[in-house]
Amino acid sequence: YITELQGIEQAILAQLPDPAPAEHLAVVFDADDTTLWTYDMEDGAMKFNFDPTLQNTWVQEGRFPATPRMPGVVLAAAKAGCKIVGLTGRNNAQRVATLDNLAKYYHDADGNPLFRSAFYFTKWTSSDTPPAYVDCALDGNDASCSTIDYKASTRKYVQDKLGLHIVANFGDQFSDLIGGSSDRSVKLPNPTYYLP
Repeated sequence: YITELQGIEQAILAQLPDPAPAEHLAVVFDADDTTLWTYDMEDGAMKFNFDPTLQNTWVQEGRFPATPRMPGVVLAAAKAGCKIVGLTGRNNAQRVATLDNLAKYYHDADGNPLFRSAFYFTKWTSSDTPPAYVDCALDGNDASCSTIDYKASTRKYVQDKLGLHIVANFGDQFSDLIGGSSDRSVKLPNPTYYLP
């Protein structure tokens, strides 16, 4: 897994513009097992039997280390002139804790966080209404709002409303990547779980 991940990361780093050839470029990153590594929680705490209450404890306490070598990828994208955008399935109640956890590992040489609140998107909780820009029928099922609906709609919002051109979109699940609004999707390996 680590060797495969390093190969993907090296290939991406070699393709980043230096400096970015145009303004308003962005790179999108998922959280779990893309920027923050959940393996210790899944193995040591959950024994590979998912527990949302325990997961929330880990999120709120910021216990996740960085995914191996990803801080270098995110920093390189920022140095190339790209806006760093976070797009996670974690919910709004986990937003602040997630940004705090990311700030431990993802920052510039001066300590400024690379993931900033204005460009970090979390999913609504069950008591919240989805944002108006989310199209809950993108995946062909308008009865519920899937991760594909949420993430694809948010990337489209980032491009259409925030005026950022997404040159790459990183995720460990296909649901992080499906739905367009990105020049390139980068599927990172995940040896421990699959989300349909």
